[in-house]
Amino acid sequence: MNPHLTIKSVLETELPLLRDLAEETFVGAFGPVNTPENMHQYVSNTFAMEQVRASFQQEGATYFFGWKDGEAIAYLKLNEGAAQTEGDLENALEIERIYVKATHQGQNIGQQLLAFALHKARQTHKSWLWLGVWDQNKAAIRFYERHGFSTFGQHEFYLGSDFQNDLLMRLKL
Repeated sequence: MNPHLTIKSVLETELPLLRDLAEETFVGAFGPVNTPENMHQYVSNTFAMEQVRASFQQEGATYFFGWKDGEAIAYLKLNEGAAQTEGDLENALEIERIYVKATHQGQNIGQQLLAFALHKARQTHKSWLWLGVWDQNKAAIRFYERHGFSTFGQHEFYLGSDFQNDLLMRLKL
């Protein structure tokens, strides 16, 4: 199944929907492989409405929903300039978040969001599209490698009190 996705910018009035979708998809993806305590600590901070609003309003950050049959089933966060989580990447666009509801996994939704991000990067004449992915998320790493991304570094990430490592992957445009 390959449902066509309608991708639209998130509106400020849609922040509660974004917050709920972000929490649902993050917990669905990482809850089973992390402790409930660490998940609670991370989720209660990262997906608090004040934090979601601050992230939404940050200059250079843009959120998009993926809509299917009137339902927001996925979202994407792109960062450029100072909004990027790694500060020394010039003329690059970062995919900070790309999440799909569990009920729609395996339906080419992630690929459509990635194609959209590639289009945005090319449209703004970026040299690189890049992202960070947890080094234990082998399926995501394979997905990005299949699409031409390669590892160029790493950074530390804390999920609650658990130290984790993200691989930094990029695609030259």
